[in-house]
Amino acid sequence: MVKTFVYGASESALNHIDSVFVKAVDGLIVEITKAGHLDAGVDAEPFKQAAKRQFTDDTVLHLADAHTVPLRNVIGMLAVDELAELAETLISIESLKERVTRPTASVSGPIDVAVISKTDGFIWIKRKHYFDPKINPRFFARKGLTREHTNG
Repeated sequence: MVKTFVYGASESALNHIDSVFVKAVDGLIVEITKAGHLDAGVDAEPFKQAAKRQFTDDTVLHLADAHTVPLRNVIGMLAVDELAELAETLISIESLKERVTRPTASVSGPIDVAVISKTDGFIWIKRKHYFDPKINPRFFARKGLTREHTNG
């Protein structure tokens, strides 16, 4: 999901586009040969590889200009809490995608979010509990925590 967000297309989509391009070039070579514009003995592989390289380079350049560079410029300006929210959102989107598109979801459930910075060290932004804090007030009383520390 992160690659899709950063590059503007998923890795599997880019691989599919690449294979479709190669098939299209192969078909073009066959048609040019059938039409008599390319001798049957001519090795078209170098031309095919040059076209594939140019297509790939142009595609990568477009995705970088349209998605990656602007995104990195914006991300570089985000505050730590906004970066944490972005990370959580990307994980949530991946979880939703997995549930909708695959029978076995490998990403799911509540998400813990923490930030590690040079100045503050490790800080929880959002933390799930293995039990419901609302029905376990004695635990928090023992720890000396109040309800506002438990997001409850």
